[in-house]
Amino acid sequence: MNRFLIFMIGATMPYLNFAITAGGRNWTIPTIISGIYMLKLTPLLLNSFGDIYIKYKKYIILPLLFIILLTFMNAFYSDQVNRIPIINSTIVMCYIMYLFFILHFEKDRKAYKFALNGFVFGNIILSILFLLKIGIEIDIESGRLSMFGSNENQLGIYMDIAIITIISSWIINDAFNIGKLRYAIIPIVFPMLSLIVATGSRTALVILISAIVVTIITKRSSSGISKLVFTIVGFVALFYSYRVLVPEGSVMDERIVATIEDGNTSGRTDIVENLIPYAMKHPIFGVGQTGYVEVARLALKKVSVINGITYGYSPHNVLIEILLYTGVIGLILMLIFWIGIIRSSYRIYKYKGKPVYMLLLIPILACIASGQILGDKYAWLIYAIIIYCNQNIIESKTRNIKLQHEKNMPC
Repeated sequence: MNRFLIFMIGATMPYLNFAITAGGRNWTIPTIISGIYMLKLTPLLLNSFGDIYIKYKKYIILPLLFIILLTFMNAFYSDQVNRIPIINSTIVMCYIMYLFFILHFEKDRKAYKFALNGFVFGNIILSILFLLKIGIEIDIESGRLSMFGSNENQLGIYMDIAIITIISSWIINDAFNIGKLRYAIIPIVFPMLSLIVATGSRTALVILISAIVVTIITKRSSSGISKLVFTIVGFVALFYSYRVLVPEGSVMDERIVATIEDGNTSGRTDIVENLIPYAMKHPIFGVGQTGYVEVARLALKKVSVINGITYGYSPHNVLIEILLYTGVIGLILMLIFWIGIIRSSYRIYKYKGKPVYMLLLIPILACIASGQILGDKYAWLIYAIIIYCNQNIIESKTRNIKLQHEKNMPC
């Protein structure tokens, strides 16, 4: 049951607005499944949290301190006009789910595979619905596509994560141990690629190209010749696929040309430049989300109204966002956390030869640089998977050293 629930959590992550009505309000399917999952695992968490905390202390404390600091700054700069909640429930719920993921992985060594494969399965279904033209929305002005409450960039990034997992884990590393039959999985990727192009998301395309390049570079081979052949074939396939998938005149092609010729970044560069002086006015602790509304009005002349609540317009850069909300202190906390995640993913590649976890960080790093990530559940799932797999390597090395020491002991 636990494996089924975590599989469904992964599968429903892309369907943000897929909901049912009960009790006079809409309940999204991801929220319902997450609630059942947490209720079922709560007794286990209460009994085992101490052991989990000892193992993963750094990765538990750092984001918690950030959330506490954010809450305090929200309270300090709160007002009665904008009505922004003092506690950011989205980030808090992502963090709680993150703790449950770690707990579940510790109790069931295969649970993380069900979560990640569930996410891939959900995106495969999404790409099929795209082909059937079910649930799609086209922005009349830009011609870009979105689905089920996920905006264009989110949708493209979901597809990136699914494609990375399929190619790197399912096919290259033969995750299901099916031998040459795994190459029959390749056609599943094509609708996803078409969906990325339809979103017009330059970020998603850059992520995908970067992931393919890193895959080519990190591919281990028994001989130099086979490595060279793999590299040449990989880059030729990458170039050919780009020309086929991004035809001249398409929405994606026009946006890429605008970026190259005019430096068009949809205003992201201007947003960051306008916000930096205001971040320097409160460099230590920031102004919280509540204080940021006034900063956005002054610096950007923009706000976002969501469910009747006025928020500051997104900085479209997570580092600047954290700096504005929680100052240098909050930024240091999250940077240490992210650097630890990156190092963990590299250790997995170094000792297991699996680059998939490094590749899964490419979408997250891209979002940190040009989007939003703090309240995205998929990111917290990836964090949990990486630190769990890394902990397994550390424990395995410790056991091997201990056994070697025991063998060398005199009788």
